[in-house]
Amino acid sequence: MHNGVMKAWLESSHLAGANATYVEDLYELYLSDPDQVSEEWRRVFEGLPVQPDDVVEQPHSRVRDYFRRLAQETKHSSVQVSDPRSMLNKLKYCS
Repeated sequence: MHNGVMKAWLESSHLAGANATYVEDLYELYLSDPDQVSEEWRRVFEGLPVQPDDVVEQPHSRVRDYFRRLAQETKHSSVQVSDPRSMLNKLKYCS
């Protein structure tokens, strides 16, 4: 069993750690146009679990940008609390 865990780690270790930002950027490129990444990376991304039909994959850069703007616009003395579901809807449609 230990060998199986080590094998799984070795097969996926390039997807984490210091490479995470690089891989995320590649994935966002793949989401915008799969032909923009190499065939090897296309196979990796195509092998990811499939999302249900009603779930649209969102690039993380949009989510990060949304929270950066939110942090800059929010005054520390008047933080508003809102329903997490409404925030989720905003994240789905932020551009």
